[in-house]
Amino acid sequence: MGNRALQTNAGVFRHANLQITRRGSDWYFTVCALMGAATIAFLATGLRRHGVRRLFHWLLATATFVSTIAYYAMGSNLGQVPIRAEWQARNSQTRSAGTREVFYVRYIDWFVTSPLLLLSLLLVARLPCGGSTSSASPPSCSYCGSCCGTAAATPRR
Repeated sequence: MGNRALQTNAGVFRHANLQITRRGSDWYFTVCALMGAATIAFLATGLRRHGVRRLFHWLLATATFVSTIAYYAMGSNLGQVPIRAEWQARNSQTRSAGTREVFYVRYIDWFVTSPLLLLSLLLVARLPCGGSTSSASPPSCSYCGSCCGTAAATPRR
């Protein structure tokens, strides 16, 4: 039977003259499956951790879950808008420049996942993410209370 997402969603929104092909849709669904598998792996790994280490895995699971949804929308040819093309290609099949599709869901994905990935990087580096930075007391995170300083170096049980 194969991938029929492009034909199924052909009448949902206005579509561009230049849009993804079936192979492009297959690629987006492949990335969607990989992101889904990564989400399950991060959740399973996070269940065996405690404290800040569990938070790290759940942040990554949330980021990959949001990306899974975004790639599913792109593979289904949803979450896109036709934009008037500025230039016409020399070997173009269309007589005018026409429109091309831009997936706005990709930018929503970046808007949501970038802060999550930066926060997880902050937790890995054990940098202070808030609180006092004086030498008298080690800095502590206002979010979790112990992601930096000496408290993060001691493992929780």
